[in-house]
Amino acid sequence: MAKGQARYRMAIRANVRALWTGEWTYDQWYAAMLETIRSGLTRAFYEGAKVCGVLPSELSYEELNALAAAYFAQYDHLDSLGDAIEANSKANKGKVTPLLRRSDMWSNAYASVKAQAQLMACGDKKLKWNEGDTKEKCVDCLAYDQRVYRASTWARYGIKPQSPSLACHGFNCHCSFEVTDDKCTPGRPPRMTG
Repeated sequence: MAKGQARYRMAIRANVRALWTGEWTYDQWYAAMLETIRSGLTRAFYEGAKVCGVLPSELSYEELNALAAAYFAQYDHLDSLGDAIEANSKANKGKVTPLLRRSDMWSNAYASVKAQAQLMACGDKKLKWNEGDTKEKCVDCLAYDQRVYRASTWARYGIKPQSPSLACHGFNCHCSFEVTDDKCTPGRPPRMTG
């Protein structure tokens, strides 16, 4: 896991633990999660764009809108997570481990947003799909591994690591894009099966 994503994961876990132990109220947890998501996904987007030489001050209106959409996609699930934490809180004799596992899925949003930024910022640079180090291999991720297409081609078909449309639905997906000078793979990318 990349350093930025690991930091994002730790922040989310700390927030979950603070609500689970009762150290924070629901409102404090919610505010902290909003800030964690905003700052973490902003950092992810900046990292992805930087791979292609695009600085934060150079982001287009379309790219900024995509970043905002990523925030809101995560915000939509906060109540569900918060309710689960409260229902399984330490005071209610709940276990923290399942909640931490659930929160770890949130850290995948970091990698997904970084990949989205690469797709947008790289324009027509060539991107190679690199399969992640997960134990169980997804059929889509295996099919895309080492394939090279221009970023605009990956984007046209809506294909990116951690996508919910992958066979693995992006859960625990550790795949990534890499800017490359390798030859493009002939034809179009296979369809996602998820």
